[in-house]
Amino acid sequence: MKKVFLISLFLVSWYLAGFFHAAHIMVLAAAETMLFLAMYLLSWYLRSRVQLSAESLQNLRLHTEKDALCSVTVENTGVLPVTKVLLKWNWGYRRNQTASKKMKRDKNCRRRKESRSISLDAKEALLLKLLARAELCGLLDVTIKKAYLWDYLGLFRRRFAQKTSIEIAVLPPKHVLRICLEGSSAAEEETERELFQIREYQQGDRARDIAWKQSVRSDNLFVKEYREISDACSELFLDLAGCDEYEPEKISAFYQVLYGVVAGLLAVGRSLRVCWRCENNTLQSARISSEREIDLLLCRLYREEDRFNGLTAGDEAACAKGFCLDLELNLFYGKKRVAIFEAEKLSEQLAQTVYIGEGFDEK
Repeated sequence: MKKVFLISLFLVSWYLAGFFHAAHIMVLAAAETMLFLAMYLLSWYLRSRVQLSAESLQNLRLHTEKDALCSVTVENTGVLPVTKVLLKWNWGYRRNQTASKKMKRDKNCRRRKESRSISLDAKEALLLKLLARAELCGLLDVTIKKAYLWDYLGLFRRRFAQKTSIEIAVLPPKHVLRICLEGSSAAEEETERELFQIREYQQGDRARDIAWKQSVRSDNLFVKEYREISDACSELFLDLAGCDEYEPEKISAFYQVLYGVVAGLLAVGRSLRVCWRCENNTLQSARISSEREIDLLLCRLYREEDRFNGLTAGDEAACAKGFCLDLELNLFYGKKRVAIFEAEKLSEQLAQTVYIGEGFDEK
């Protein structure tokens, strides 16, 4: 509206100057012309001096009903201030792009829009926190679709940045499931040993550790002394059959349970090998031995969600080897269900203790 008014005033000034041949009106019209030209050139100058940058991947720990703040930097490298900058962005979860029509009607599957206006002083870099509500675990996609600035009179608008996409990995809360391993098999509890040294026999040493070759060469008995290598490793198979048919809330709950189970096994001193099947029934795996590797595993699963579509059945052979977690939030150990989780009660259930062993009876 402002632009239309000023252009109308500009045209009227030139018309009156030509009609009345008035010098002062002519000067006014010339000044307006110079002003328009100056604002036009200024808009291009400001456009060349304002830059937008952001990290392509950012991590966030999930907190229910909290806002995700996506970090974006807008910098003015010029010597003139910028009075108006407008950013428009939309956001939504990455899984929504391939969701079925039924799923897209869900409120959590809709992309939402936000906008924000700012101003920049000369040589100023401003760190902005763009709003995107993180309600579920998953890969949150924030897309800055429009980034505009204006001259001082608001006559000319310039786009100073191309479409920018930012991914936020919304990770589960740090709820660690307490796991008590009882009566586990000898194969699982056995630790590897490596030869540490050969020394003279002492009373109490086991006969099977005698180093017969060294003993025959001398008059004394020698034994092999071993050093244990603590490398107890469990296996966890993820049954992702029918992933595309589950609601976003269920998938989010699955990731929270997964974090709790893996963190719980690490807490009892066991490294973990996590396996799952993708499209074409190909088996994928990841070795987990630290908290950081849990986060990396979750980010990998977030990115591969599209490859889980079409899986129709679990892998019974893989489930029988150790732990198995399915999308119904059932945790199995050796084909025996040891825990059942509910999406509405996850915080309480993940704070409990799961007992696993020969004497366990499902309740």
